[in-house]
Amino acid sequence: MGRPRSSKTVVGKQFDAAENPIYMLDSRRRIAYCNPACGQWLGVENEEDLVGRRCDYHSLTDDSTNQIDEQAASLCPPLEVFDGRELVAKVDNGTRAYWMRFLPIRDAEAGGYGVLAIPVGTPSDLPKPDQAEYLHDQIRVVRKKLQTDNSVNRIVGQSDAMQLVRRQVVAASASRSNVAIIGPAGSGREAVARAIHYAAADSDKRALMPLSCELLDSELLDSMLNAFTNRTSELQDSASTLLLLNIDSLDPGSHQTLAEFLAAHDHLQAIATSKRPLVGDARQCRNDRRAPSLGSLLAMMTIVVPPLQDRLADIPVLVQSAIERCNAIGEKQIGRIAPDALDRLAAHRWLGEVEELFQIVAQAHENASGTTIQLSDLPEILEVARDAEQHPRHEPVQIDLDAFLAEAETELILRALQESKGNKTQAASLLGINRARLLRRIEQLKIEL
Repeated sequence: MGRPRSSKTVVGKQFDAAENPIYMLDSRRRIAYCNPACGQWLGVENEEDLVGRRCDYHSLTDDSTNQIDEQAASLCPPLEVFDGRELVAKVDNGTRAYWMRFLPIRDAEAGGYGVLAIPVGTPSDLPKPDQAEYLHDQIRVVRKKLQTDNSVNRIVGQSDAMQLVRRQVVAASASRSNVAIIGPAGSGREAVARAIHYAAADSDKRALMPLSCELLDSELLDSMLNAFTNRTSELQDSASTLLLLNIDSLDPGSHQTLAEFLAAHDHLQAIATSKRPLVGDARQCRNDRRAPSLGSLLAMMTIVVPPLQDRLADIPVLVQSAIERCNAIGEKQIGRIAPDALDRLAAHRWLGEVEELFQIVAQAHENASGTTIQLSDLPEILEVARDAEQHPRHEPVQIDLDAFLAEAETELILRALQESKGNKTQAASLLGINRARLLRRIEQLKIEL
């Protein structure tokens, strides 16, 4: 009689032979096992390359993550599973989605829960995904479509304005025309500019040179442009990109120099960011001390990034995106934000725009003790800002002393004339001045008698 086979061997062989993906994660969210079907699904030649990779809860799909790490991240279940809760959720790697049942397995040795993921087909009685899972999926879809570098991570939003921005990014990248990106500081103008560069099919062959215009005088600008020309001299066929940050802060004496450079190097793509439009009426150009030819050269295409206050509907997806960025760079994992905390963020006046929002969420991510950001995790600066809005500082009343004194003197002269029944000599006597001075003041104050 043959020796009975180990149950571990039987189960392992059945998993290996399965036609659909099956995988296991340990309590540290590292892949402990995945079958050949899982490797094929993820496009990984050897599924063993996935073993040991950490599954972080994020949707980054860019050059900042290794391709295999990116695929590993797509396997991450809702974080509640690691607290021992059995769930069914959709796993989408961008090519095909599977509904998976996530079974928590208690790890007595390491503490916490590991997870076994098995496919369940497409159940018809599944509950709708919660907001965090929905936003997580939406972020992944948008980034998979664009496939740019990590700067596109901030170009998320469901508002009409941000959908237009994403379409314009693709169009600007394909046309390689010069682009002006207009919006308030902190709104993500530089992220949009970099996304245009990296969205190009040949971006790996194109140099990108960012220049902070507020730091450049005419001499330094000449030096930087010459360095850029030398750097790109061998890349004429793959037009490189000159990124002009805060072009509206450029020294007026440098406008003509830059305009002449752009006109002489039309194989380059120039992308400029600004708080104000680069092309306006003649009076605006004079007030801005900006050469009209420079604005015309740069604003062949204009992309407007709206202030966050004008697209409050984008706050939920921006918050989820910020949470997942924090997940991708650290051990700590957060799945969502509590509704009351999200409401508090929506009520804040975002004077620092998207950059401020990401900073606030990063602080809340650090403060959170569980897998959900609670209202108490939000930084105190939000309460300070709200108190300041509810109790605005009273501006001191401005008093025009000359106007006040003229009005008082007029009133006294009219009273004296009324008391003297129009006799100017008597009125002057009542006021303690001579008649000639009274007549001068009546004329100077334009008092109508």
